[in-house]
Amino acid sequence: MTNILSLKYPNKSHRKDVVLPKHSVDLAEFFGIMMGDGGINNPWQITITVNSVKIYKNIGLCFTSYSPGLISQVAEIFAESGIMPHISNSGRDIFLYQASSVAKYLKVFGTANDRIGSVYKKWRDARAVEWATLER
Repeated sequence: MTNILSLKYPNKSHRKDVVLPKHSVDLAEFFGIMMGDGGINNPWQITITVNSVKIYKNIGLCFTSYSPGLISQVAEIFAESGIMPHISNSGRDIFLYQASSVAKYLKVFGTANDRIGSVYKKWRDARAVEWATLER
């Protein structure tokens, strides 16, 4: 006889009914977080990856999706907004390599992620100090 404790999910009582949320700013932010730092690993779990420590010499942004249609639409929106997108060879990533593209992205779209805003500010302030030192 199989030990019931050794079964991964002996009963399915952990499953809940899904209630579709109303459209809201919070829901839009959640989808932005999921598209930027999240993923769906299996039918019952999502993950969001964060990293609070990095030192940045260069600045850039990356948007990743396995949806070719979404990648195409985001790249088109960026281009129409005057932001230079670079799509990876795999077609799953859009990179903003130029500091001017990152600045324009933040000006046009902004961010609700305090970490992104603070990283950009630290990078920009460090560059200002570096340029001031070089001009001496």
